[in-house]
Amino acid sequence: MSAKKRKAIRGILVRLGMHAAPKQVVDELAGFDIDVSEKFVSRVKDQIRREVSKALQERSKRPPKTKSHSRPQQRKIPQRRG
Repeated sequence: MSAKKRKAIRGILVRLGMHAAPKQVVDELAGFDIDVSEKFVSRVKDQIRREVSKALQERSKRPPKTKSHSRPQQRKIPQRRG
């Protein structure tokens, strides 16, 4: 049941925006006969923020360098005869 409530909270937050207060979300969901607490709404908002920041962090990482490049060969200089 809580998965459905989380989905409903996410839907309301998309409509109202992430700046919406938990009380506003609770009141909006009460119109759809969904009973949630303000604390639960806050937890879902925090979870969304963490997911977004983690996605941004992953996107900003540089891909690892490929090791297809070999070291440049040193030119061998023949010894002097003398």
